Amino acid sequence: MSDLANVFEVLLPQLLLYPNPSDALNGEAAALMMRYQAAYEQRVKGGTIVLSDDGRYFSKSKDAVEFQD
Repeated sequence: MSDLANVFEVLLPQLLLYPNPSDALNGEAAALMMRYQAAYEQRVKGGTIVLSDDGRYFSKSKDAVEFQD
Protein backbone atom coordinates (compact mmCIF):
# COMPACT_ATOMS: atom_id res chain seq x y z
CA MET A 1 0.00 0.00 0.00
CA SER A 2 2.89 2.36 0.66
CA ASP A 3 3.98 2.00 -3.00
CA LEU A 4 0.62 3.29 -4.20
CA ALA A 5 0.79 6.19 -1.75
CA ASN A 6 4.27 6.98 -3.08
CA VAL A 7 2.90 7.17 -6.62
CA PHE A 8 0.19 9.66 -5.66
CA GLU A 9 2.23 11.71 -3.19
CA VAL A 10 5.59 11.87 -4.99
CA LEU A 11 5.66 10.54 -8.54
CA LEU A 12 2.56 12.16 -10.07
CA PRO A 13 3.18 15.63 -8.59
CA GLN A 14 6.77 15.50 -9.88
CA LEU A 15 5.62 14.54 -13.38
CA LEU A 16 3.11 17.38 -13.43
CA LEU A 17 5.56 19.97 -12.10
CA TYR A 18 8.53 18.88 -14.24
CA PRO A 19 7.33 17.39 -17.55
CA ASN A 20 9.82 15.75 -19.90
CA PRO A 21 9.51 17.55 -23.27
CA SER A 22 11.93 15.18 -25.01
CA ASP A 23 9.45 12.29 -24.49
CA ALA A 24 6.10 14.04 -24.70
CA LEU A 25 2.68 12.86 -25.86
CA ASN A 26 1.82 16.40 -26.96
CA GLY A 27 4.52 17.41 -29.44
CA GLU A 28 3.22 20.95 -29.88
CA ALA A 29 3.33 21.64 -26.14
CA ALA A 30 6.78 20.07 -25.85
CA ALA A 31 8.18 22.20 -28.67
CA LEU A 32 6.72 25.34 -27.12
CA MET A 33 8.15 24.40 -23.72
CA MET A 34 11.65 23.80 -25.11
CA ARG A 35 11.78 26.92 -27.30
CA TYR A 36 9.69 29.53 -25.46
CA GLN A 37 9.35 28.72 -21.76
CA ALA A 38 7.46 31.94 -20.91
CA ALA A 39 4.94 31.40 -23.72
CA TYR A 40 4.46 27.78 -22.63
CA GLU A 41 3.74 28.81 -19.03
CA GLN A 42 1.28 31.48 -20.16
CA ARG A 43 -0.54 29.01 -22.40
CA VAL A 44 -0.76 26.36 -19.69
CA LYS A 45 -2.09 28.83 -17.13
CA GLY A 46 -4.43 30.65 -19.49
CA GLY A 47 -6.23 27.88 -21.31
CA THR A 48 -9.54 26.37 -20.32
CA ILE A 49 -11.25 23.47 -22.05
CA VAL A 50 -15.04 23.44 -21.91
CA LEU A 51 -17.37 20.64 -23.03
CA SER A 52 -20.53 21.84 -24.75
CA ASP A 53 -23.99 20.26 -24.50
CA ASP A 54 -23.68 18.65 -27.93
CA GLY A 55 -20.46 16.82 -27.06
CA ARG A 56 -18.01 19.19 -28.71
CA TYR A 57 -15.26 20.81 -26.73
CA PHE A 58 -13.56 24.12 -27.17
CA SER A 59 -10.45 25.82 -25.95
CA LYS A 60 -11.26 29.16 -24.38
CA SER A 61 -8.67 31.84 -23.71
CA LYS A 62 -8.70 35.60 -23.28
CA ASP A 63 -8.05 36.15 -26.99
CA ALA A 64 -9.71 33.33 -28.89
CA VAL A 65 -12.20 30.51 -28.81
CA GLU A 66 -11.60 27.42 -30.97
CA PHE A 67 -14.28 24.77 -31.50
CA GLN A 68 -13.22 21.21 -32.19
CA ASP A 69 -15.23 18.10 -33.09
